[in-house]
Amino acid sequence: MLELTAIFLGGLAFFFLGVDGIRTTLRQMASRRFRQVMSRMTGRGYLAGVWGLLFGAITQSATAVSFLVVGMISSGLLTVQRALQVVAMANLGTVALVFLAAIDISAAVYYLIGVTGLLITFQVAHRLEVSLRALLNVGMLLLGLHLMKQATAPLPNYAWFGALVAVVQGSAFAGFLLGAFLRVVIQSSSAIVIIGIAFAQAGLLTREQVLLLMYGTAIGVGGSTLLLSSNLQGVPRQIAIFQGLINAFTGLFLLIGDGISATAGLGAFNSLTGTSNNNTLDLEVTGNTVQDHALQGILVEGGVGSFDGRAGAIANDNYITATVNNNIVEDADLFGIGVFGAGPGLANSNLVHAELVNNQACTSGETDIQVFGGFPGDATSPPNAGSNNVADVQATKNTATTVAADNGVAGNFAVFTQSRNVPCP
Repeated sequence: MLELTAIFLGGLAFFFLGVDGIRTTLRQMASRRFRQVMSRMTGRGYLAGVWGLLFGAITQSATAVSFLVVGMISSGLLTVQRALQVVAMANLGTVALVFLAAIDISAAVYYLIGVTGLLITFQVAHRLEVSLRALLNVGMLLLGLHLMKQATAPLPNYAWFGALVAVVQGSAFAGFLLGAFLRVVIQSSSAIVIIGIAFAQAGLLTREQVLLLMYGTAIGVGGSTLLLSSNLQGVPRQIAIFQGLINAFTGLFLLIGDGISATAGLGAFNSLTGTSNNNTLDLEVTGNTVQDHALQGILVEGGVGSFDGRAGAIANDNYITATVNNNIVEDADLFGIGVFGAGPGLANSNLVHAELVNNQACTSGETDIQVFGGFPGDATSPPNAGSNNVADVQATKNTATTVAADNGVAGNFAVFTQSRNVPCP
């Protein structure tokens, strides 16, 4: 056990030395001329997104990228609009390391460290030394990941670790809260996710538990970013808050969201106002298994103004044709399968035509199959604030114990026919 601990700590040290080394070399490259070149190269929106992806992949910290662009904003080299694009795409860039950790690249890592280390030592390419050091630090980072994976492989053989994992396995929120706590302490979502991947590969955690760990890191990013930005003011603080809110909202949405959700029109999501009208969606949901979701297992909605019912978000005259067949939905906290003519917010004259065939929706918290013309609201979402929304649903050969259809909010309509459905065993 002492040997495994030493290997894991060594890997963790290599990982963070690599991350810090990459950031240091980036600062060495960040001369005034370099920042001016960066300003020109982010002049277009898509270029700003590309650089955000690149910086996220290299630094492995969207939080670090958000604080790097603050300096460029303060010096007038980057507009607020482009900075937001860089920060948003940097979050996607950080996933590159997770994909690398899922495959065996140990030989490539040793070559990378060996070649770059020798080139630096013998000053073969002196003018490229800063770039070579950046590559060497990337190699150290990847070597750290390899060592951590190697150290965790034998852990299932230890009784004490099995007991610890049982605690996490016994509660879905334990993994979520653990991810949030570790992200605040470690300051690297990629490191936490990769540790989770190593545990999953060793059979210590299930896929669902690793996902909850990942969702928790998003909340941790939000908390740590808001903490680190407490001494900033004005636009720089707004950029940092933007980064924190993106991650915190994403973590909560993934935790409590629907298993499979389709909406023809969504007026506004992150923005204050917006419209989404006259959209048509032809949808088929087939052969899925959805378990243990906090809201609906499968949800089809014609239009949603906004999920919080804000006044300036509108979705009108949208149309969905949906075929939902041969799916298994179990233990959804609200509805197993939900079909709504319109969901929360200002949504009018939306139409959903759905056929539910040969699905199994059982042990749902409220109703196994639920149809609403206009969503009446609940503890998680406000009601529909529109009218003339229609859900036209035919359910055939489904296995479901509780089946219900209701117009919902006045002025909306649910048309529901069913045949040959049977109760859950």
